[in-house]
Amino acid sequence: MHNNADPHAAKITFRALAVGLLMAALLGVGAPYEHLIIFASPLHFDYSTPAAVFLFFLFFVLVNPLLGFLRRRWFFSKVELVTIYIMGAVACTIPTVGLVCVLIPHISAGSYFATPENEWASKVLPYIPSWLRVSDEQAIKFFYEGLPRGQAVPWEAWLQPMAAWTVLVVAFFGAMTAMMIIVRKQWLEHERLSFPLVQVPIAMIGEEGEEEGLILGHYAAGGLWILIDGFTGMTGNHLFYW
Repeated sequence: MHNNADPHAAKITFRALAVGLLMAALLGVGAPYEHLIIFASPLHFDYSTPAAVFLFFLFFVLVNPLLGFLRRRWFFSKVELVTIYIMGAVACTIPTVGLVCVLIPHISAGSYFATPENEWASKVLPYIPSWLRVSDEQAIKFFYEGLPRGQAVPWEAWLQPMAAWTVLVVAFFGAMTAMMIIVRKQWLEHERLSFPLVQVPIAMIGEEGEEEGLILGHYAAGGLWILIDGFTGMTGNHLFYW
C-alpha cells in the first residue's frame, strides 16, 4: 500500500483533528461501557490501548485507501495518521483506569464506605475540603447503588469537586507534556529510546522516508492478518465459551 499523500501536506490538519476527536468520542463512550457495564473483553489495559490500535487499523486499511482512490488529495499523510492515533490512544486511557475510573470513586468513596469501625467520618473526612469531594449523601448513594427509575442525575453535587480536580488534572498533564518536551532531544536523538505504544502504528504507516510500513508492505499481501484474526478469535472462543 503506497502513501500517495501530497508531500507538502505533512502537517497537522483540521480533518486529522476531526477524525481524532471522532475516535476519541467513540472510545470515550465505548471503553467505560465495556469496563463498567458489560464487563466484556477489555478495550484497554491501563496505558496499553488495543481499542485505539484496532480503530486506527480499520481507518488505515479501509477508510484511507478508499479516500485516496476517490481523490488523491484526500489521502491522509503520515503526520495526519500519527495525530489520529495519538488522540485515540490518549482517549482510550483517560475515561477508564487511566484516570476517570479511579478519580470518581476516590472523591466519593470516603463517605459511602465510612463505618463506625473505621471512623472515617470523624478522623478522615473533616480534613478533606468539601470542594474536593462529593458531600451529598444522596448523590453518593445513587452513584454506588443506582438511580431510582425516573430520577434525574444530581449533577449539581458533582460539579464543584469535578471542576476542582479538573484544574489539577489539566495542570498535571501540562507539566508532563512540558517534561516530555524538555527530554525529547535526549531520549530520541541521543538515547534512541523505543516507545512500545507507537511501534504498531509506525509499522503500519512506515517511518520517515519509507513509502509504506513494515506490516502492510511485507505481510498483508500474504494473508497474515487473516491468520492473526483467526487465531485470536479461536483463543477468545476457547477462553469464554469452551
